Amino acid sequence: MRRAPPQGPPGGVGGGGPAGRPGLENLRHARLDSPWLIARVLLVLGLVPLAAHRDFALLPRALHAIEAGEAPDAALGAFRWVDRLVVVGAVALLFLAVGVARGR
Repeated sequence: MRRAPPQGPPGGVGGGGPAGRPGLENLRHARLDSPWLIARVLLVLGLVPLAAHRDFALLPRALHAIEAGEAPDAALGAFRWVDRLVVVGAVALLFLAVGVARGR
């Protein structure tokens, strides 16, 4: 005979509340009718690949160029610009998070 899986406290980790669901599952059940929330989700979906590109594509190329004897300023130029974009995007994300938290 099969038993039902144990249930945690409601709303707790492992429970049936929002804290017990993975992030994408929360997003699937969320109502995306707020422009603040839609902008926040889209910004996150844009920032994650940009930060990954910076860390796993631009930085190894820059380090290789520096080891080959190229000037650090020239080698790290693209990395610096992408890093600035990520920081500006993160600040915008914090602004949108405050807007969502206030119920806009």
